[in-house]
Amino acid sequence: MGKKEEKEIGFRTIHGVAGQVATGGVSIKFTKLGAILLNILLTSVRNGI
Repeated sequence: MGKKEEKEIGFRTIHGVAGQVATGGVSIKFTKLGAILLNILLTSVRNGI
């Protein structure tokens, strides 16, 4: 997968999590999941994506 696609998926994932939290979905679960995904994304960005 190219770097552009990975970024695109990352942004979509964050928007999805934000949307779930905003609509009062399973907030705690998505907040934890969001924190993990954000951590992975930040690590990926630091590694040069």
